[in-house]
Amino acid sequence: MVVFNTDEGFVLIDTLLTKELSEEAKKDFNRITGLDKEVIAVFYTHWHADHWGGSQSLDY
Repeated sequence: MVVFNTDEGFVLIDTLLTKELSEEAKKDFNRITGLDKEVIAVFYTHWHADHWGGSQSLDY
């Protein structure tokens, strides 16, 4: 997963394999950067489970 930090929130490129992995990755990102923003967009580069399965963890 690639995370872009924008003024409006985070933009994700390819979420991870599962909801749990994506939630842990976001927690790690928040801890490392000290930021806690909303995810405002998700882009998928292709359909494999390792690139979209974790999008279930997002609050839309």
